[in-house]
Amino acid sequence: MLKNEIRILVVDDDPVFGATLKEALNREGFTTTHVTKPDDAMVQIKLHAFQLAIIDCMLPKMNGRDLAVKIEQEGSASVQRILMSGIFRDKTFVRESLAKTGAKSFLTKPFELSELIRQVNEAVGHLVDIPVSPVVELMTMAATPVERLQAINKSETIHSYELPWVFATLMHTKIAGLLNIVSAEGDSSSVGFKHGEIIQVTNRDQKSYFGVLLVEHGFIEQEELDAAMELTASAKKLGERLVDANLLSPHAITIVMAEQQGIRLGKIVGNTSVKISFTETEDLKEEASIDVHMLNDIFNDWVTSKFPADWIKTFYTPWVRHKINLGPDYSEYNRTMSGPAVLRAAKILVQIPKGPTLEALQIESGLSDDEFFPAFHNLVLGGCVRFGEELKTTDVQVQRKRLKKLEIDLERQNYFERMGVSPRAKDVEIKRAYHELAKTIHPDRLGKDAPIDVRDLARKCFNMIQEAHEVLSDGTSRDNYLLELEQGRAEKIIEAEQMMEQARACLTKGDVRRAREMLEDAVAYVPMTTDLRLLLMWAQIKSSGADKDTVLVAKLKDQLSAVPPEDRHNAVYFFVKGLVLKASGDFEGSRRSLDQSIGIEPNFVDAKRELNVLSLQAGRNDKPVDLLKGDLKDVLGALLGGRKKR
Repeated sequence: MLKNEIRILVVDDDPVFGATLKEALNREGFTTTHVTKPDDAMVQIKLHAFQLAIIDCMLPKMNGRDLAVKIEQEGSASVQRILMSGIFRDKTFVRESLAKTGAKSFLTKPFELSELIRQVNEAVGHLVDIPVSPVVELMTMAATPVERLQAINKSETIHSYELPWVFATLMHTKIAGLLNIVSAEGDSSSVGFKHGEIIQVTNRDQKSYFGVLLVEHGFIEQEELDAAMELTASAKKLGERLVDANLLSPHAITIVMAEQQGIRLGKIVGNTSVKISFTETEDLKEEASIDVHMLNDIFNDWVTSKFPADWIKTFYTPWVRHKINLGPDYSEYNRTMSGPAVLRAAKILVQIPKGPTLEALQIESGLSDDEFFPAFHNLVLGGCVRFGEELKTTDVQVQRKRLKKLEIDLERQNYFERMGVSPRAKDVEIKRAYHELAKTIHPDRLGKDAPIDVRDLARKCFNMIQEAHEVLSDGTSRDNYLLELEQGRAEKIIEAEQMMEQARACLTKGDVRRAREMLEDAVAYVPMTTDLRLLLMWAQIKSSGADKDTVLVAKLKDQLSAVPPEDRHNAVYFFVKGLVLKASGDFEGSRRSLDQSIGIEPNFVDAKRELNVLSLQAGRNDKPVDLLKGDLKDVLGALLGGRKKR
């Protein structure tokens, strides 16, 4: 409801003081009525639907506490109440009054009007409709290209994790132009769109992954790439040199350039806030082309590697009571349908055409949060589903299960995670997030017949959201809280990094058990990072008997897909990938990955050792060397020597 639709009743027998409160509340945008007698208050309660009553405890004929109780008893339990008094000020009276009446708070006179406004906003602020982000609102409508552009330019500041939805939205406009992105840290990026394709991505990191990707896709051998890289006298680009030498087809260049574009696109998306704007222009240089099918493949990758499951859950919390409709791109041939995340949660595809609510869909599916939300987010990004109307009534059992899970999540999350905002979020984002969550979680949003335990659960969850909002909405409190978080995190990160360094040294020496213990300890200290994930996978696959543990090998393959695409092009990633592929029986794939690892880091002794062992097993060497019994010269030559040109 609009702010001026919220009615507040002030009951105070002091006409001057009451009029002052009425004027202050009206200036704030509320509609306020002031009366001086309890009987007049009850008349007003019966005539109008009030959302809040502010009651003085000392009134003629009936005290304010009894009036507050009477308001509730006569069928107006939805009216929030705030008590105030200039006479009864001791803590015992205040505590007993709140317990007896169920009032939200107690103000002792005299008080600052700003404190009154703050408490009023806490009591009824969740009822005020604050428009969702215009970009997010597109999830409910079939928008025209003009409406899409207007929504993007009106949104201004959004969470960077919402950028993929912006990319998908612009792909459908078929309009040429540049999406300008500035992060809260001041980093500028841009994404060029033309006729339904992304043709240009510019960000701070313009590192080339061209050679690495060529080898990864098997378009060229590492030795051939090394030789081409040494031709420094040539003014031609690497790809042109390889084509001239008949080592590469022009088609391969197109594929690799597009994938490199996708990696740069991924580096724009992270846990921060961004300002966005779109400028229409045809004057764009086409560097590579990402069409909608490739973008869907990128989204398939991102949902398991870039988006934290907690953020996805919080993002969709305000939509839990909305019906799910089929989207404009719903089709069994949509690449989204064959993405790993959706395939793991394929049972929801049977239910979606029936139009369930989001919360009902998850409960009926029986899927965990980690299975359900990445799959659903993938379907949204792929245009397969949209949201319909919000249902006012909800199945109590479904509601109870959802609130129990939410309570557990909120208790372990920090304030930013609870609100679904980045640590660099602007005030408008925090305010919008709070109101969106409050509209869904606040106990007053439950039906009148909601069981007491469900209402208690909703109250606990809302109190945790409110606690986070109170800290984050105040600039000083937010800065102090962020400093506290960062200090604690910094200490843990330093300790974890030291443990990781020691663990890598242990892995190189072959002390796998000790390395694994240290890495598992590090996981308990800090959130999982790519470096930590890869080292832990290294220790796990090298543990005794791991290569014969099919369950572990399958799990580690999934873990590889959880590494963000932009982090997959370093020596350790390809080394670990080689170990996992070897354990799964893909010796050729393992050899290729180990080759890439050494190509990136020529002195990577562990990769050379594994490649030599693999070559011996495959009979690739003319003169196999026994690494345990062979002559020292031969062993060192096998481990550290140059590789034969294949």
